[in-house]
Amino acid sequence: METQKLQNEIKELKEQETKIKDQHEVKVQNEITKQQILQKELENLQKQLQKLKYSWFEGQIYCTQMNMTLVEIKTEAKSLELYSLIEKAQEQNNIKGDFIWIGGILNRFPTHRFVWLSTGEYFTYTNWYDNNPDFYNDNEFCVELVMDENWRWNDDSCITRSGFICEYKEDTKKEDHETHKYQQVQKKLQEVDMQKLAIEKELQQQKDLQQKQLQQSQEHVDNLIKENENLQNKIKKLEENLEIEIKKQQNESILQKIKSPFENSQLENHIREALRPSNELKDNSNQLIKNEIPINGTKPIKNGKDRAIISPGPHTTVPPNMACKPYNQTTVRNFGDNSMKFGTYSSLQTSKNSES
Repeated sequence: METQKLQNEIKELKEQETKIKDQHEVKVQNEITKQQILQKELENLQKQLQKLKYSWFEGQIYCTQMNMTLVEIKTEAKSLELYSLIEKAQEQNNIKGDFIWIGGILNRFPTHRFVWLSTGEYFTYTNWYDNNPDFYNDNEFCVELVMDENWRWNDDSCITRSGFICEYKEDTKKEDHETHKYQQVQKKLQEVDMQKLAIEKELQQQKDLQQKQLQQSQEHVDNLIKENENLQNKIKKLEENLEIEIKKQQNESILQKIKSPFENSQLENHIREALRPSNELKDNSNQLIKNEIPINGTKPIKNGKDRAIISPGPHTTVPPNMACKPYNQTTVRNFGDNSMKFGTYSSLQTSKNSES
């Protein structure tokens, strides 16, 4: 009964373990789905951030809408002035940009030379770095400034997304140009700064949320693992108890099988030993009577009713019809040496005294 109880407990625990594993798998799958959603949201935010950068053509369109054009660098002095302006703007407004479009583009036919877009003039001043322009993959037709190269020039694919700088066309009055330029730059910087802060804030919120969810998921997984370990230990303990109980019952069964024949044999031996004197006495008495052996010169009385049989035990068996017979009637006694003698009581008594 104890064994059956242990087996039932083990069965229930295993069912509980299976149920926990199933729940764990569902929760883990839900966590994976949540992570995929978060990852997708982060990708969308990155795309929004990427939208703050533009291709060469988009930059030119944006400048044109403000009655401006992409900046053109025709002298070294303007180049130095522009670089100083860029670094100052980045420092004051915390703007990061590695690449900035300028107004140069390749005129492939018929000359295969770079020109300034607003006038079509060929470059008379350049500030290329290393081996540029290299026309890499025969796909680099637009000019950009590279921060890591001290804002020197590089040819790049026109659809690459980068920052850009606009300037008024040369026929615009200088005063209007400076005023409008300053206003537009300030406005644009404010917009960019606000967008930057909003995106950074949203990214940080998403990051914090993701970190919190990951931590909660990890804690939940750790709890499930710990619960599963406890369950396994409990099952193991019950199995050990069950094994001990089974062995105990097997040993008891074996001992019972071994002990039963032994006890039966002992009982039979005790009964046999208890009956042996009585059987011997009976056999000896029958033999003496049959042979009519004389004792002290006197033959035993043949009539069994006139005899008493005295057993070697602590009691004497006297037939009912001899209860009041004279003492000198023939009797049979078994002495200490287990010998059987017939004779009168007086003769037996005399013989006993003489032997003493």
